[in-house]
Amino acid sequence: MKFFRTTFARAGAFAFLGEGAAHVYVLYRHGGWVLKDLPLWADWFFLLLGGYSSIGLILYAYRVKIRNWRSWAWLRFVTAFLIVSVLLHGYIIVFDPGHRILRIFPWWYSFLGLTYCLAFAWTLLWVKLLPGEE
Repeated sequence: MKFFRTTFARAGAFAFLGEGAAHVYVLYRHGGWVLKDLPLWADWFFLLLGGYSSIGLILYAYRVKIRNWRSWAWLRFVTAFLIVSVLLHGYIIVFDPGHRILRIFPWWYSFLGLTYCLAFAWTLLWVKLLPGEE
């Protein structure tokens, strides 16, 4: 359990960095890219690492060192966003391998996507837990 306790937040940060890389790819290829060009392994990458991190953020929600109410609210927002993203990538893997659901986002949304991925990754890299019983 100690391994899980020390790695779940970093796994989430790594998942968001991977999603950020996908946004960079979209920005680079915005002229002639097609959604079906996105590899399905990227969805598996986010599903596995993000799911692992989501479980940790739920299990240890009240053991995270929090400085103030804004930090608490921000971490809960990051957790909720991570869970919804994991569900979205799971949906894509099972029902929509051609990524058609992502057509609702224009290519320039990736500027915002890259920004929030970096902010969320930074947040998860600095998650510290209170001492446990282990």
